[in-house]
Amino acid sequence: MRNLSFTNRIAFYFILSTGFLVFLIFIATYQIVSTTVNNRVDQNLRAEATHHFSELIADHGKLVFRDLDEWREKEHNDLNVNPILVQIVDEFGNLIEKSPNLKKEQMQLKKGLTGYQIYNESLNSELVRQVQIPFYDGKLLEGYLLVATPLEAAKMVIQNLKDVMILTYPIALLILFFLAKFIASRSIQPVTEIIHTAETINKENLSSRVKLPSNKDELYQLSETINNLLGRIENAVIREKQFTSDASHELRTPLSIIKGTLEVLLRKSRTEEEYKDKIGYCINETNRLNDLLDQLLLLARQESNSLNTHPSNFDINSLLLDIINRYSIRICGKYIQVSFDFSKEILIHSDSNLLSIILSNLLSNAIKFSPENSKITISVSEKNQVVTCKISDEGIGIAENEINKIYEKFYRASLSGQTVAEGSGLGLSITKRLCDTLNIQLDIKNNEKKGTEAVLQIPK
Repeated sequence: MRNLSFTNRIAFYFILSTGFLVFLIFIATYQIVSTTVNNRVDQNLRAEATHHFSELIADHGKLVFRDLDEWREKEHNDLNVNPILVQIVDEFGNLIEKSPNLKKEQMQLKKGLTGYQIYNESLNSELVRQVQIPFYDGKLLEGYLLVATPLEAAKMVIQNLKDVMILTYPIALLILFFLAKFIASRSIQPVTEIIHTAETINKENLSSRVKLPSNKDELYQLSETINNLLGRIENAVIREKQFTSDASHELRTPLSIIKGTLEVLLRKSRTEEEYKDKIGYCINETNRLNDLLDQLLLLARQESNSLNTHPSNFDINSLLLDIINRYSIRICGKYIQVSFDFSKEILIHSDSNLLSIILSNLLSNAIKFSPENSKITISVSEKNQVVTCKISDEGIGIAENEINKIYEKFYRASLSGQTVAEGSGLGLSITKRLCDTLNIQLDIKNNEKKGTEAVLQIPK
């Protein structure tokens, strides 16, 4: 069975069940026909016996027919056309009279039987159906009427039916097998097309799709599901190629800068200040490379859905204060004023580590895009079991044509006087994905006057 094709297996199981059903139908048909034929023989025999019995009379202690023409009827003289065998015997079984078609044969009386009896009997080595009826004159038993008919014709009908069934059964099974195989092959044609399409698809050719069947049945749903899967795979491969290309570029850039700087230092002797300056520059690029690797690893965990959350209860104001202290050197370096009011404790139930990354990225962007001597405003409020956190800056804002691109990986907004902003371009992409993981709504928009405002709506 394991080596059979799917089509042949379907045909085999079909023929197995259908064959069993046909077998039961044949058996039932045989039994019904056999019973019907035998009942018909008995019915005719009883009618003949009743008719002849009504013509019997006792004449001086001897049984005779009232009408002697009974013996001249065709069925009593001919053995070829529905012969009816009639015989009259006395109470001891001695022959009184018999029909001409019995010739030299004589039917046997079954002694010990009382009343009207019908049974199978043998006559001249042939099976007959026989009726035995006692005749009483008052209470005196005068003799018996024996009426019989050969069962050869009935047996022949039943035997012919049996032979036809035995002959046609395997032929019917064979025809049903090939019919089932044809229907099965037609039914799974879409599956064959799916296999053919799947065999032509590879990493370089993910645009092919399975042709949808005309009937919207289970195979249509299967084809549609496979097409959707191919679409997701194609998008994933495209994202993988783009990610690999962008990551390779982003990693290569700081490495090239470090290598170039060190090569310049080796060309000739430098002053101590120049060495310190170049080495400090290389350290900054190394730190940037380290941050980029951390972000790439976090992004890879998000894309593979292996990022686990560990929610707990904590005060969001305390978390914000820790983040502000962490960025205090950058804040002071640009003489930025941070305005906040964290006098009230606000507890939330979330993952503090992932929320810390979200808030750190938003505050880092606010610092990056804020000019010197500007102001960053942080506010936290709660209403209807939702905590709203706003981080506003007085920076350059976001261009209208770039507002829809800020969550794309490796995208960096333009700055006046510069090609693009510093950084990896992964911060907001990671932030958005973490917000989706924690069921936090994130909205970044331009302020009405100046700068950008990031709004987080965090369920408690």
